[in-house]
Amino acid sequence: MASLVHSLSMAQGNWASDSLRRWWSSIDFNPLANSSEMVLEQLRKKAIARSQTFSTEQRIRLIDALRRQYNAAGLKIPDATCTLLESPRTMVVTTAHQPNWLGGPAYWLHKLLSTMALAEKLTKILPEFQWIPLYWMGSEDHDLAELGHCVVDGNRIEWEGEKGNYAFGRLMVPPSMTGFKLESLENALYSREALSLLQKSYAQGFTVAQATRRLAHALLGDGGWLEQGGREEGSNLVILDGDDAELKEAFAPVFRDQIQSPGLAASIVGQSRQKMQDNSGIEVDLHVRDWPFFVLEGNQRSKPEGRFSTEDLMEMPASMLSPGVALRPLFQEFTLPNVAWVGGGAEQLYWAALKPLFAHYEIPFPLTLLRPSLDWLTPEVSQQWSALGWEWIDLGKSAEDLESKFWFSIYQKYPSVASFWKEKEFVSWAENKVDTAIAPLCSLVLEVDSGLKGAVAASRHKMIQELERLEQLYRKALRRKFKNEYEEVLKVIQYLTPLGNPMERVEGMWSALAHGGPGILKIYMASLNPLDVEETSKAPWLRFIDLRA
Repeated sequence: MASLVHSLSMAQGNWASDSLRRWWSSIDFNPLANSSEMVLEQLRKKAIARSQTFSTEQRIRLIDALRRQYNAAGLKIPDATCTLLESPRTMVVTTAHQPNWLGGPAYWLHKLLSTMALAEKLTKILPEFQWIPLYWMGSEDHDLAELGHCVVDGNRIEWEGEKGNYAFGRLMVPPSMTGFKLESLENALYSREALSLLQKSYAQGFTVAQATRRLAHALLGDGGWLEQGGREEGSNLVILDGDDAELKEAFAPVFRDQIQSPGLAASIVGQSRQKMQDNSGIEVDLHVRDWPFFVLEGNQRSKPEGRFSTEDLMEMPASMLSPGVALRPLFQEFTLPNVAWVGGGAEQLYWAALKPLFAHYEIPFPLTLLRPSLDWLTPEVSQQWSALGWEWIDLGKSAEDLESKFWFSIYQKYPSVASFWKEKEFVSWAENKVDTAIAPLCSLVLEVDSGLKGAVAASRHKMIQELERLEQLYRKALRRKFKNEYEEVLKVIQYLTPLGNPMERVEGMWSALAHGGPGILKIYMASLNPLDVEETSKAPWLRFIDLRA
């Protein structure tokens, strides 16, 4: 049965930035920097405060938007969920992501499951409130280079619909999806179920945003894969799209203020970024324009600068305005009875920089929790991993360390093979050998004529270079002799760290779903609770799942 086989803390990993590590250890930004009891108290206080400030009118507006959006996608949100949301004792915990094509990188699914795991945990430790996990869909993003592809078993599948500066979620699912196949996964145990899930979600007549909702709902909503896989209790995922006219109209005062005060958000966020860098050494890659929003004209999404005047923008309905990077989190938190938000490392830094902007508009700032990351090994890769002599604790090591361990196993099998694979070690060895061999002669030469010091040094250098040349020949010969084994090593390394990144940031979720089926989601969710920190380092980072039955 698929299972968690290794957990790598942030302290061990090599993918976390220095700024994220500083964020993690800062009590000003990370609620887990102190004890878990303190986090519980923070959550309780925020829940009490939000229950008092989030009005009945706001709850009705939220429920109406959910019903409207689900109906448009050919779905029905459960009445029980809507009834729960009517209560001032019901809070949500949230994550946010764009509607990447076919789900995009697998961490989209991991973010959703991490949010659900948090809601399930809070139901147990703060039972005085009801907790609903919610996915805020940023469907107006127009970065097609980021959104318009999905990698399935190493094969990149490109978006074949309209291209341009469009709000991606508004575009229609292209006709090419009819008859779509997951050809490279046909031999997987649950390949038919995975293909059916994909085809039903991305059916003709739906927009990308609606198709993404259908996919998330089929996986994690009422009656979805997670329930089919054996989950017995807990709130199912709710999906809300920020591209909603009535929700935007309620947020209109913030839009109007930004129109009339160009540069306001940029100044507040700029000062916050500088303070974070000066006080904590945390660098945040975040650029805020003077007008921190876009204009929507049909499916087109464009910057207002140079196209519209202040008067033009003030006359536009709020539905035509699309919040940019600085306003989107504010719009989200204004709209939701939210207490905690779950996101990745870069997201944590940019939310931290926005904190003063939240204060400026008196919008409650949630607890921001770092989600754990997750990679998986298909049955084939799992078998290769073991066959190459690697152990589970080697998962997460660098490509250089894994190669070194492979060559060490070769040395053990073939004692005649010298252990010169690491170039730095060889250079040191070569220098010592040359110095030992020529030291007596060098002393004699310099004793006779000290002016030959340069010539002696040049001879020494040539000897070391000749040994290095021989070492390169030896290296090439080793690669030829063990070519097949070494190619398997590189293949597995590339699978687990495509482009040098954790695979969840490149590979889509479809290989895991096709091999693991509905049951894999329950195992995933059990590994992704952001409050379950690694005991010794207090730093959740990267978990590895073995899909081998």
